[in-house]
Formats: sequence, structure tokens, C-alpha cells
Amino acid sequence: MAKEAAKKEIEKLIKDYELHRDEYKEKGYDEHQFCIRTLNRFFNALGWDVENKQNKSEWYCDTIFQFKLKKNDTTKFPDYAFGFPAKNNAKFFAEAKTPSTIIHTDKDTALQIRRYGKTAGHAISVATNFEEFAFYDCTIRAKESDRAKVGRLDYFTYKEYPEKFDLLWELFSKEGIEQ
Repeated sequence: MAKEAAKKEIEKLIKDYELHRDEYKEKGYDEHQFCIRTLNRFFNALGWDVENKQNKSEWYCDTIFQFKLKKNDTTKFPDYAFGFPAKNNAKFFAEAKTPSTIIHTDKDTALQIRRYGKTAGHAISVATNFEEFAFYDCTIRAKESDRAKVGRLDYFTYKEYPEKFDLLWELFSKEGIEQ
């Protein structure tokens, strides 16, 4: 998707999100359903083939949902891995939450995505519930005592997506990562 078309798609998604925002923010709203209805569309707009519409083998997909991240005897599951291909060359992870999670202050989400990124050797990774978008420096080792803002490089809400679009495109679009 071209950059201008992507921006228009995200602006449309913002309007669609606002129609269902109260429903999405209810405690107990299903995270997987939220990914399908909103976050997949967001990342698709940034050029990622989240639903594998090109019907590629998993070994060649640019996006993997519920990526298996193995370290020693443990396996963790970042919600999204993006790369070329994502299976063995992921460039960043995204951890999805529902809008009832307050990304801005939720230290558990911040620790989770920073640890995923650190384990995989990524420089940055994302925590988002569409309502909020934060990305973190994953080169800094996460500690239990860290607050949500530790290692956070930027944070903004969905209402700021149009004005932050160039940054989103440069750092997190498929085209931006390729360049």
C-alpha cells in the first residue's frame, strides 16, 4: 500500500474504532477478536500481510501472529512478529492488548514487550491497543522494578496517528523497514 493510501486507511480506521470504542474498552473484551477487528487492519495499512493474503508458506510470511520465541527451555508468544521473513528474521515485535489496558502506565505490558525484544535482539518493539501506541528501546535490560515509561522511546494515542503518521511509516511500515 502506498504511503498516502495507508494514511487514509488509518484515518478511516480511527473513525471505525470510535464507533465501537466503548465496546472495545469493556473489561473482558476478547484480545484475539480485537486483533482481528482493529489491529490487523492497522498493520495491514502499514503494508504488512497480516492475514497472509498472498498465501505464502509460513517460512516466507512477513508477519506471524503468536510468534514462538524460544529461550532455553521457555517459549514466549509475542502477538506479532514482523520481518523478511518474520519466521527467522523478525525486525520487531508488537504486543497487543485490548483498550481496557492502559498502556501508558501498565508496567507489565512494558516489561513484557521489552523482554521479548531483548530476547530476540531487537532494537525496538511495540505495545499497542490501538487506543495507545508505545515503542520501547529493547536494548535496555528490563527489571521488575521498572515503571512503564522506562525504555519508552515514544508514546501517543490513536487521535495522534495522523500527525505521527510519518514516524509510524518510517519506523513500522513494511516499506520503512525495508529501507
